[in-house]
Amino acid sequence: MDESKTDRRIKYTKHSLKNSLIELLKEQPISKVSVSLLCKTADVNRTTFYSHYTDQFDMLNQVEQEVLKNMENYITEPNKNQQSVLDMRRIERLIEYAGKNTDLFQVLLGENGNRNFQQNVIELVSNPTISDKNKARNTDVRLFEYLRRFSVTGCISIIQKWLEDGQIESPQYISNIILHILQHGVESF
Repeated sequence: MDESKTDRRIKYTKHSLKNSLIELLKEQPISKVSVSLLCKTADVNRTTFYSHYTDQFDMLNQVEQEVLKNMENYITEPNKNQQSVLDMRRIERLIEYAGKNTDLFQVLLGENGNRNFQQNVIELVSNPTISDKNKARNTDVRLFEYLRRFSVTGCISIIQKWLEDGQIESPQYISNIILHILQHGVESF
């Protein structure tokens, strides 16, 4: 059999399953999504599903890892002048990418999404030297973790709201809001 034909079928099957997973996660958490329901929604038999994934959790994990990899490739730009906690252009590119994949991001960042995925998204745009700056200032590690958690949750919430509202503002505008809040706080508005 022609290998390119096989690859195309595999891509189509995975794409169909991914779309079904997104639709199902809009309504319920992954713990309520069964392999049978996924297969029925995607019109794929269970044997085919199991040839690619061990279960629905493995599938979600693989989708998340694919998104993170694609996002990393999309947002990565050489930037020698990273002076802030989060690099402005990387935030903007993250928001652009989320806007191009609205349904997927609404699900993965939403209430039925995985909190670890949310953390990984923000880690992609975080300045790699923030931990070093924290150590240099001898900031309390627990305090730093509280601040980081607060920042991550806030960033995710802003992106979620932007997606829910239909992306009225530009990614640059939203990234400016996020960076301004992180650098100066809410009261600076």
